[in-house]
Amino acid sequence: RINKPMVLLMTLNERLPFFALAIVALAYTTLGREVTLILTFTFVIWQSLGAGLTNPAWISMTSKVIPDRLHGMFYGFRGSASNLLSGGGALIAGLILASGTSAENFALCFLLAGICTMFSFGFMALTREVDSPVGNQVTRSRSEFWRGLKRILRRDTNFRNFVFGRML
Repeated sequence: RINKPMVLLMTLNERLPFFALAIVALAYTTLGREVTLILTFTFVIWQSLGAGLTNPAWISMTSKVIPDRLHGMFYGFRGSASNLLSGGGALIAGLILASGTSAENFALCFLLAGICTMFSFGFMALTREVDSPVGNQVTRSRSEFWRGLKRILRRDTNFRNFVFGRML
């Protein structure tokens, strides 16, 4: 089973909203405050849902691409790099916005965020994922799946806390 096509498709929902937010920022004077606010929340929700929908396939893909012994190092480095780059991005956004808080400056911040995320999309597209056979799958109904999931969440406190934390 290959996850990369799903990851690439779903992760566009994480990236495209930044470009939409740039357009909304530029159209602020035409759209008005209320419409701009509604559109902004809509695109932020779209971006967040895109990240959440991408995550299961992305984790499955990276678990095949990164050797088991390096998973901790990969996720640690990823978290550190992400925080460092986020701080740098905030610094750059602050400098852009300090030069004047016009709609164009906000649009530039969103445009740069979109470009940076598409840059990472390019690297993800270069990932070589090996096909893995689908194991012995037990065929169950949807209701059986949800009942089993409820049982796991009731029984496994650590997993339940992990899922809750990820949702937050």
